[in-house]
Amino acid sequence: MPAWFKDWIANVYQSPWLTDKPFDYLIHHIIENNYYRHSDWLAEHHWEAIRYVMEVDNNER
Repeated sequence: MPAWFKDWIANVYQSPWLTDKPFDYLIHHIIENNYYRHSDWLAEHHWEAIRYVMEVDNNER
């Protein structure tokens, strides 16, 4: 998992306006807006990214 994505999960994903959104929405949001200019990576590794976030989420509870 790229460092930029881990940073995004640790910071942006924790923002209050994002926490009530399904993660699938967040992935598409990044892809559409090309945040970090890594849309191509996210589009290609969509499920891997979701799996990673679910693991992080489970480990924090």
